[in-house]
Amino acid sequence: MNPRKLCVSVFAFTLSLGIILPVVIGKLYPFVNIVFTLGILLTINLAWRDRSLHQTVPFYISIITVLAILYRLRIFLYPESLLGIDPDGYAIRMTQVIDTGNISSIEYGFYTQAPFHFLEGIIASLITGLSTPTANLVFPILGGATLPLLAASFAHRLRPNSPKTTVLAAGGASILAYSVRYSYLPIAQTSGTLFAVFTIFSILVYSSGGDRRWLAIALLAIVGAIYTHKLSAIVATLSVTGALFVGLLHPKTRRSSAVQRLMGGVVGLFGVLTVVQLLYVTGLASVIIFRLAVPDSATVAAPTPTSAFDPYSLGDRLFKLSYVLLLAVLAGLAWVASLWRTLRTDRNRQVVLFLGFVAPLAGLVVLLYPVGVNPIRTIFYSEILLFVLIAVGLYWPIVETTNFSQKITRLGTIGVVLLLVTTAGVSPIAGPDWGSEYRGYLNEEEVGAKEWGYEYVPGSITTDQYYAIETPPSRIAMVESRNNIDLNKFVNGGEIYLNNTFRQDRPPVVAHRYCIDTFRSSHGVWRLTYDAGSVLSTNYNQVYNSGCVSVFAT
Repeated sequence: MNPRKLCVSVFAFTLSLGIILPVVIGKLYPFVNIVFTLGILLTINLAWRDRSLHQTVPFYISIITVLAILYRLRIFLYPESLLGIDPDGYAIRMTQVIDTGNISSIEYGFYTQAPFHFLEGIIASLITGLSTPTANLVFPILGGATLPLLAASFAHRLRPNSPKTTVLAAGGASILAYSVRYSYLPIAQTSGTLFAVFTIFSILVYSSGGDRRWLAIALLAIVGAIYTHKLSAIVATLSVTGALFVGLLHPKTRRSSAVQRLMGGVVGLFGVLTVVQLLYVTGLASVIIFRLAVPDSATVAAPTPTSAFDPYSLGDRLFKLSYVLLLAVLAGLAWVASLWRTLRTDRNRQVVLFLGFVAPLAGLVVLLYPVGVNPIRTIFYSEILLFVLIAVGLYWPIVETTNFSQKITRLGTIGVVLLLVTTAGVSPIAGPDWGSEYRGYLNEEEVGAKEWGYEYVPGSITTDQYYAIETPPSRIAMVESRNNIDLNKFVNGGEIYLNNTFRQDRPPVVAHRYCIDTFRSSHGVWRLTYDAGSVLSTNYNQVYNSGCVSVFAT
């Protein structure tokens, strides 16, 4: 049967299951993740079997891209609230800007000076007429569309005669764990990563062909990165600098026109723009200097709760890290293998520059961790480039061989690469409600209880930290100015929960969630050693119950 017709059937089946299963089962992870991962893996497999793949690559890339968008949208649209913590605050500021017509309404740290992420959501809201929480669906769409297409573009330039590698790169990029997570949970780094990766791709094209239009595009992209997230321009500049150094050290490229173009002011210009960002846009330079001078300032000792414990076992942590570890190991092997081939037989100078782009990203964690930057943030920036490196450096040389004696090696390599894709697809990192330990959104009963509290409780309501911070989309849509609606009615009682001090602190009104097993705080996730519901029932009167949340009053 025609692989393309089968691919359409796989697409329809994947979409149907992805829509139905969460409704039937009542949660997203791992069912949605598995369904879309399998759908994309089957699409890759069908593409590899297509004998006319050289002509039909756009068809398969289109199917993968649409599946990637729908994957992210399914997760984004499922819950009653926005996912995560930051997107709520972002949506509130977007609404205030729309109301006042002034970016200064953002008042959200350095994002007042770097508002591009907010402007994307604001523009989407104004064009579509949707409320800002709903208009944030522009980010799952952008993430789902841009990352697979960028990965395919990288792979095509590095291995132009290997359509299988192009399809693999696009398919893998569509389900990489952090790329999925930060598409449906849009933060400023989501937009910043897109700007940074596009900057790197533009410089790769410019250095290879000398087309100044791509240099202009790269400059626009890095300016976008500067005004989006504090790390994006640093990542792009380090990558371009790495490409220059590797190009100068490599015997086959040190005198090439590609390296000469990078030396012709590109690296210096990027460096100047990054310094301007650090000094004047984000003010991060002073923070870095202070934290390097006083290392202990970057870490805050987490208090030890007296009535809660860490619910994660070593197995849980290893399972969550398995994807990152496999990605790092395979990327390291691919980098060494690619370098060896460029020194011997590979004449594609773009591969040498790409190795230079990737090299600094490996050390980014080491450079930024001492100044208090979460290592996870750096992985999100680099994972798409690392997977392209794996596809080009490990998969391509094996799958394109015709030597029968290498068949076992070929199958083994393909298996390991597909294992990485599968691990990425089912990683808890990509699931907003994995296990009973974690749920990064509010359900219908929780939103209903908050609405009731806003409407009928005159004073403050104490609850766990995550529930206190989360704001229902309907309340965000009602924000016309900062003073017109009280979004601080629910206050953080996390320390009371974790230390079981309800009798001593005696907050007048408490909203308790029965339908979760763990509680998030600024210092991690905890499971209580006592039954908070029983303690509250003994010492308070229950005045409201939504089925998931009970409100108690003295």
